[in-house]
Amino acid sequence: MKSAVVVRNRGISDFEKYQHHMKQARVALEQLLKREGVGVEWLGWLKLPKPAEIAQINEVAKKIQKKSEVVIVIGIGGSYMGSRAGIDYLFGNYYNTDADTSTLEIYYAGNSFSPSNMAGVLKAIGDRDFSVIYVSKSGGTLEPSVAFKIFYEKLCKKYGDKADQRVYAITDPKTGKLREQALAKKWTMLTIPSDIGGRYSAFTAGTLLPLAVAGCDIAEYIEGADYVLQEAIRGDVGLLKHAVYRHMAYDGEHEIECFACFEPRMRSFLEWLKQLFGESEGKDGKGLFPASLVYAADLHSMGQYMQAGPRNMLETMIDVKNPIDATVAEMVDEMVNPNLSDMNTFALEGTIKAHSMGGVPVIELIIEDFSPYSLGYAYMFFMISCAVSGYMLGVNPFDQPGVEHYKAAIKEIMNEQ
Repeated sequence: MKSAVVVRNRGISDFEKYQHHMKQARVALEQLLKREGVGVEWLGWLKLPKPAEIAQINEVAKKIQKKSEVVIVIGIGGSYMGSRAGIDYLFGNYYNTDADTSTLEIYYAGNSFSPSNMAGVLKAIGDRDFSVIYVSKSGGTLEPSVAFKIFYEKLCKKYGDKADQRVYAITDPKTGKLREQALAKKWTMLTIPSDIGGRYSAFTAGTLLPLAVAGCDIAEYIEGADYVLQEAIRGDVGLLKHAVYRHMAYDGEHEIECFACFEPRMRSFLEWLKQLFGESEGKDGKGLFPASLVYAADLHSMGQYMQAGPRNMLETMIDVKNPIDATVAEMVDEMVNPNLSDMNTFALEGTIKAHSMGGVPVIELIIEDFSPYSLGYAYMFFMISCAVSGYMLGVNPFDQPGVEHYKAAIKEIMNEQ
């Protein structure tokens, strides 16, 4: 096992400020590991699944694969972003249409009220055999519950009294509407520990089951996360650098953190980062605003703003050291000179150079490859970085009281109709 993320600083150079924030970060990490900070009731994610749970999830995944051509994952926020980002990261944007794969297709619902989007998912299923994975701690979140009603009705029409054999509920082990439904209907049920919130649920069944269904080696994925935890226990400085550099920039009156990459398959990964940091830190008038950019396309839409707009941004550039295997190299790299891999690297290095020279501090994070190990490592790396950063900021990185306001407003409007 080894570290799968390397952090480099491009343009944040105050050594005294670095020492000050590194000291803060060490204290914050110690608080996190000793469970002495705020939000200690939400630290279940620091305990990874045991082999027996991994084996159970793999068994359920095989069951789904055997009888389904399509799987619908219903959830919103952390309840589905971890699996969606992970599947795109591991298998690419064309997973559902890849001619070389024999795996089933996976679509997502419950993250929007859009009728056209829902119609698109229903059309994608067609008359094929399908199953539903419904991820919700409570079962009461409006968007997923509405979506589930639609797909459950389709299941009942297609399979009759056998429809319940195709519903897989992932919910709280002790309470909640979804748990009650699952027990009453005898759906296959897996659980998310009560002390883990949605955006920190990347190593729970809510993420693990869809990943396993897609063909991910979830044992290797967990192994990557476990190595990060061991580094945290050892107090590895590299694990804290992202939190330290972004706080140095925040102290310098930077207000926006742009997560960027040159790999289109990581678009959902950047969306996962936006939720993780935005929902964890955006409290009490504090926190960097998280944005995301996928280059090279966004160089031709936002490149001008990044280069010459307000100097209130920092950029966290995520690079993948070994993005392709020999098969991919043979398919594309031998067709042009310089090859596409080199061109992508030149573009990344040129962008970092131009932006840092233009006054945008750049934090470069280099991930080893697109393996399950590196994905698990990266998820845990950023979760710890976010928790440490939240403690340094003086907020609770595990609650989200502001989110409840829009939910209450929607219900109020619905009740008035």
